[in-house]
Amino acid sequence: MKRLETLQPQLKVGQFDKKDQTYTVKETNEVLTLNPQSFSFLQFCNGTNSIKEICMLVHAREASFSFIDLKTQLEKWSEAKLFKNSADILAALRKGSDLSAGPQTPVKELNSAELLLALRKVSMFSNFSEVALKHIMAVSIQQKAVKGQTIIKKGNAAEEAYVLLSGSVGVFLTAIVTGRELPVATLPPLSVFGESAALSNQKRTADVIALSDSQLLRIPISQINSPELSGSLSKNLRLRLIFSQMIKTHPLFVRLPSDVIQLLLSGCRVEKVEAQKTVIQQGDEGQDFYFILYGSVLIVKDRLPEAHLGPGHYFGEMGGLLKQKRSASVVTEKECVFLILSIKNFISILASNLNLAVEIENMIQQRREKPQEVFEQTETEDITITEEITLEISTNLSDIENFDFSAPSQAEDTV
Repeated sequence: MKRLETLQPQLKVGQFDKKDQTYTVKETNEVLTLNPQSFSFLQFCNGTNSIKEICMLVHAREASFSFIDLKTQLEKWSEAKLFKNSADILAALRKGSDLSAGPQTPVKELNSAELLLALRKVSMFSNFSEVALKHIMAVSIQQKAVKGQTIIKKGNAAEEAYVLLSGSVGVFLTAIVTGRELPVATLPPLSVFGESAALSNQKRTADVIALSDSQLLRIPISQINSPELSGSLSKNLRLRLIFSQMIKTHPLFVRLPSDVIQLLLSGCRVEKVEAQKTVIQQGDEGQDFYFILYGSVLIVKDRLPEAHLGPGHYFGEMGGLLKQKRSASVVTEKECVFLILSIKNFISILASNLNLAVEIENMIQQRREKPQEVFEQTETEDITITEEITLEISTNLSDIENFDFSAPSQAEDTV
């Protein structure tokens, strides 16, 4: 079974009425009254666009967009057999209810040459020498995971990181008890997971379960600190941990497992901005999240200073997510280095992981019930960036500015 996000819904023959925002199904003469988002979505359901692609198109086209509404409508439409492939869509929507092992799909152990080639494509190891990669291979173990097998258990001690060589794994916020829970995110081949908890000696923050028969490389963190790596891997992991902690200061992401945060990191970039530069102009349309790694900014509303923000603070997120005009300007007080999450990349990640999108959208709705300025942080949103991390950022700006945020593309593996 293909992932929901990669399915290509094919609408049954009918007639759209743009004026009345309706669709009449020719087969049954049923008339559907649609909201603008649903009207746009169904127009793209021609059997060639994937659900992810349609989400991206509709988000760019409409003034408002809701993943929650979309998932609800998809289930409703599929139950009503509105699509020629309604059964496939409905099965994918509910696939989390069946994680039993079932028939195994053959997965193979990679030989040395194949494994070396795979590791070179992993963003974490992109700048590593062949000697360093062979050292990682020497201390690591390939292992298979059958569909439904728990690879990482929430609450357990973290000692290993994993590279997904083939197959598909899901990150679950809660332990599977009833068998009906759905993964909040699905990781594609060549993803690395489990490294943040292992590096920081913390307990696992989520279950990671094989959604299909998969091949993994298990890397013991305690055995990779060696002269062969010249500190490169340790530094790379440390920078990832810093960026992860920075993103988790935001209340929308604080509840997300570290392995999901790594997905968000793939949509980020680092940018240096000179002093006295306007980063955000009041009244402009929102585009990006900004996290301050280094430096400070001044928030200006209606030409009056409102607040000073330093390392560990964030701004700009609500305007970008909700497609609202910026409610204040942001000006750098001195040279700044920002970790920036592109809204376009962010929406692409959510469109690739609809359960994650619904989880985050629910948190956005909770925040909207407590109105506040985009730059304001409440007492429950404590900054967790310590002086030690701030110092580490300032002494590693060169490495931070050249950090590789790339990640493997979402694969269309069957699960």
